[in-house]
Amino acid sequence: MKDMDPIPTLFMWTLITTLGVHHNLTATFGVRIMTDLIQARVWAAAPDIWRGFRILMLKQRPQSFAVLLAELPIEQLKRLLLEHRDQFFEPLKSYAESNRRMIRKPVLEMLGIAVGKAVNK
Repeated sequence: MKDMDPIPTLFMWTLITTLGVHHNLTATFGVRIMTDLIQARVWAAAPDIWRGFRILMLKQRPQSFAVLLAELPIEQLKRLLLEHRDQFFEPLKSYAESNRRMIRKPVLEMLGIAVGKAVNK
């Protein structure tokens, strides 16, 4: 993944299709690929790649929540929540409340959660 620059559109399409057919891959393979895509700054890639990442993230709920809250930069997380507020905000907030000790303080603040026991990263 790190060697693919730019990330091919066909790769993203294949990934979404594969994870849609093989649901048992979501918890491990899909989450690992999401982490790699975030490290590759997927939001800075072509619009189709960012759109594919969002589709992947939506299809992998709630497994994608841990990766999004821990790995995605705060500005991209805000953008994602603006684009998918109806599908995402409440479930993501609920997940963050249940796991607040592992969530970055700025993320908790953005979600409107009290930050008494957050990890400061």
